[in-house]
Amino acid sequence: MGHNAFDLVLIVLAVVILPALSILMGRRLAGAPAGSLVPRYAFTVVRGWAVVALVMIGWWWNGRPFTWLGLDIPVSPYGLAGLGFDAVVAVAMATQLLRPLSALKPDRLAVLRRQMAQIKILPRTRSEFLFFLPVAVTAGVWEELLYRGFLFWFFSGFGIVVSILVSTIAFGAGHLYQDVRGAARAFLLGLVFALAYAATQSLWWLIVIHAMIDVFGGINGRRLSKLPEPA
Repeated sequence: MGHNAFDLVLIVLAVVILPALSILMGRRLAGAPAGSLVPRYAFTVVRGWAVVALVMIGWWWNGRPFTWLGLDIPVSPYGLAGLGFDAVVAVAMATQLLRPLSALKPDRLAVLRRQMAQIKILPRTRSEFLFFLPVAVTAGVWEELLYRGFLFWFFSGFGIVVSILVSTIAFGAGHLYQDVRGAARAFLLGLVFALAYAATQSLWWLIVIHAMIDVFGGINGRRLSKLPEPA
């Protein structure tokens, strides 16, 4: 597939540097985060778009078709079906958000609190929430571009199973800041995304649904912060 030194740099970034940074961030966020999360959000956005720039500039420089990254134009029928699925999920999410969290059963609310706490970077204040929205959109773009688009292309010569496994493991490792259980959930979500990308070869709809999931989590994190702590 014409791999070069620049591609190897991106591989090291995906499977070594980003997991290491995730572990470091997890240690810093251990326990209750101190102070505002806005500076961390700003760093996350800058880092994400830097990754996007690296991938896209490298791709353009090497004269590769962007369809190899799953950025198909016009969008394929499979990709259009994926965007239709996104619309259905968006309606389901909106419906859920219309239901007050206080209406949930106490045990379900406790589970939700634990899950949200493990993510560690969800917004708690209004200012954090406003800054979190760009974080969610950025994550949808750079994580899908790197973990699905680029890694699938890089390992395509080894077969689809290897591409799926490497993509999923790297994605899960990149979320180790959420602790082992949070990283395990990210691993499972990454596996679903990897299988979906393998089936459609279109990245657009995965970018959209990834961003929606993160926005949904951010909204729920903010909603939970408004509820009184359990006695």
